[in-house]
Amino acid sequence: MNTFNVPGKIYFKDGSAGVALRELTEIYHYKRVLIITGAASYAGGTASGIMNMLEKNGLSVAEYLVENAPVTTGDLRAAVQKLREFEPDAVIGIGAGEIMNAAKLLRILGENTEIDPCDLAGIEAAAAVYAGGGNRKCMLVLMPTSFGDGAQNTSFAAVSDEEGLHYLKGIRFIPEMTVTDAQFVKGKSPEAVKDEAGQLLGLAVRAFLNNESCEYTDGLLTEAIFSVLRYREAAAAGRPSALEKLHNASTIAGSTFSNIYTDGAALQDSSLPAGDELSEEAAEKLDRLAEEYGCSGGTEFMELLTR
Repeated sequence: MNTFNVPGKIYFKDGSAGVALRELTEIYHYKRVLIITGAASYAGGTASGIMNMLEKNGLSVAEYLVENAPVTTGDLRAAVQKLREFEPDAVIGIGAGEIMNAAKLLRILGENTEIDPCDLAGIEAAAAVYAGGGNRKCMLVLMPTSFGDGAQNTSFAAVSDEEGLHYLKGIRFIPEMTVTDAQFVKGKSPEAVKDEAGQLLGLAVRAFLNNESCEYTDGLLTEAIFSVLRYREAAAAGRPSALEKLHNASTIAGSTFSNIYTDGAALQDSSLPAGDELSEEAAEKLDRLAEEYGCSGGTEFMELLTR
């Protein structure tokens, strides 16, 4: 690793979505926005609330609902015609990880009209080409409604076809803006909070113990891991400030994943690593993390992680 790539701007605060969206008109003077979302975000009112904000700011808004999780090449083929006809200035993804993936892929397809939605190699090749602000055709804004995987801040995208699930990687999958607004995670059931917190914890611990993690990622992952441990119970009980901490932890951890892994398939395993999986170096690193948190060693810390 010789670069550290993250979104150009990361908004994080309860209620920050409105401020972030005003940039589209006040700074960039955009006219058209395409919303990519799913049934849950649409039915729950999150997506419609964002659409109302955009329309009040004078933007023309269209939407596309992704039907499958993970997103399929069939979804992309159905959406891309609408995207190319509408010619949006920005694509905004609102939802969980699969929606983040869909928005990343559709931005690339909107900018590269010669690529067939089923041509995964073509999509990845286009996503690997850096285009600065002056050459950007379409801005990507991601607004997560879950805190399980930090997908909004990675350079990975996942898509499935008849051959299975494929992970693609490219610098253009990293959005220009992400919005971590705690309003989007309020009202989650205790079970959903526990599931997403457990997924995030497993991903963050595995990334921290990976031999490609370094000083640029260790501090962020430590903060994310400790936040989950400190606030998961209060978040499951519905405390807004604790939910905000977990939402932030997801964005923080997600910022590291594509700077550690070369293949997004590594993010399919969110289980906590067993002791016999760890190399001697990883075990020593876990011990140091445990001591920093106040535990006597890695064994006690792992017991805490699995509660």
